[in-house]
Amino acid sequence: KAAQHSLVVEANKIGLELDRLNKDVESARSRMQWFEERGLLNGVNIAKRYFPELADKKILVAPVETNVRLEVLGSLQARSDKLTSLRGRKRQELLVFLLEARISGRSEVSRLTLFDTLYLDEDELKASAGLKNLVHSLRETVGDNAVTTTNNGYALGECSSDAELFLQTGDTTLWRGSYLEGLALEDSSVRESLYLSLFETTKTLLETNPTEAARVASILVEANPYNIEYLKTYLTAQDLR
Repeated sequence: KAAQHSLVVEANKIGLELDRLNKDVESARSRMQWFEERGLLNGVNIAKRYFPELADKKILVAPVETNVRLEVLGSLQARSDKLTSLRGRKRQELLVFLLEARISGRSEVSRLTLFDTLYLDEDELKASAGLKNLVHSLRETVGDNAVTTTNNGYALGECSSDAELFLQTGDTTLWRGSYLEGLALEDSSVRESLYLSLFETTKTLLETNPTEAARVASILVEANPYNIEYLKTYLTAQDLR
């Protein structure tokens, strides 16, 4: 059943590619609604990136009730009773993979996927042992229920994030710096979705709060200095201050 759901999701993403080529905004609108109804943020933002005229609605993401929060809108850290710096490249990558999977609407990340991404040069036996130790270490650091075991792999459990809170509320003060500052991952779809949402929110701040608009526009420019629209928004915000 999960595999069938994944195939339908991918089919609708391919459909968006065809809509873009055919310039079929109404078909894209229907697909975007399909993604929205299922809470599949990544598909929603792909539609909005391909068709900016669809980007007039706030993305709603259901908050996760928990006392542990991952902070990724800046350097990666965890916040509960105290602020914890998450050390270790593999630990950081595992948490981010699980978070991005949840944001994208995927229920889990399979063990095989994690073997390929975290332990590419290891045989399956060593990779399995390494992954188990990694999950155990994260549970000790972030919380016992932060990472849950699924049928085929792992998922983010009782752990919220500033990224999901931003997508729910549009609160730009959650942004401390670039997304995952200092940690670059190959899959950029969630990164692009977050920056698209930040850009749309920044434009609405130009008249109401140009100082904050200038601050977050500088984050956009730092993330992509060759994006002319980001630069124009930053310069406009500076002029309005």
